[in-house]
Amino acid sequence: MNIGGIHISIECETADISLPPEPVYTHFTEDKETGIVASDMAVRLETDNMPVTKRMETIFDSGGSWSMLFDGENRFVTLKPAEFKNPLWVARIGKGYKDVRVYCGDELIERDEGKQKISSPICYPLDQILVMYFLSMRNGALIHSAGVEMRGKGLIFPGKSGAGKSTLCSKISERREIKPLSDDRMIVKKEKGGFVAYGTPWPGEAGIAENRKTPLSGLMFLKKGKENRIKKIGKLEALEKLIPVVSIPWYDRPAMEDVLDLCEKLTADIPTYELEFKPDVSVGDVICKFMQDAA
Repeated sequence: MNIGGIHISIECETADISLPPEPVYTHFTEDKETGIVASDMAVRLETDNMPVTKRMETIFDSGGSWSMLFDGENRFVTLKPAEFKNPLWVARIGKGYKDVRVYCGDELIERDEGKQKISSPICYPLDQILVMYFLSMRNGALIHSAGVEMRGKGLIFPGKSGAGKSTLCSKISERREIKPLSDDRMIVKKEKGGFVAYGTPWPGEAGIAENRKTPLSGLMFLKKGKENRIKKIGKLEALEKLIPVVSIPWYDRPAMEDVLDLCEKLTADIPTYELEFKPDVSVGDVICKFMQDAA
């Protein structure tokens, strides 16, 4: 897989692997024949010997179905929905999030005449957790944001749930010049030459999830209104708006500090705006003109 420029190899010695059921993952899957040899993150799937997690220290509980644990030596992430007696999977995380071993429960394994097939657990939420941590150590962050590209320049639209990210993407996608990358989650990385933005396989209501990247030229924080208007905002205000919508591992001090530092650099280097918009196609005209004038 390739998510945000991170090449993830997934292997299993005892079973064939099937792709996640969500269709968007086909855009983020690489075949061995593509010539990609080196992986940034190596994931090995196991079909037995699932670790016992009951006595491990809980580092973080999502309040949903996944938790992060520590056994005194290694970190583990486990997914156990309330309706299941045992975890669907338990992932042991190697140093730097470069090596991951995922122990799969019976619910993920299909057995037929001695053959085994695994429904890949490298999908939401595990892939998002792994990518979030991997990025935090390497000048990157996952942002609750929509994103678009036009004429080789990118804009992201950070906002909490309900801010209108999917609505905005649905309206502006009617303009052929503007190419939406995602309507819910974007990856931002500082690379050679500046900041870039990547689409991700975690879409919102509009279902937009493109495996492409674009140089980042602006951040526009969303505000629903009765007219379409773009105004420039200061770096401090932008930073205050950005932090609540960035995936920050607050329970991991080094990773937290790295992501906060990236947020500060991002709002210092990239122009920041507030977009007040009304939910109709006219907002596409405003965005298109803005990006033309900024070119």
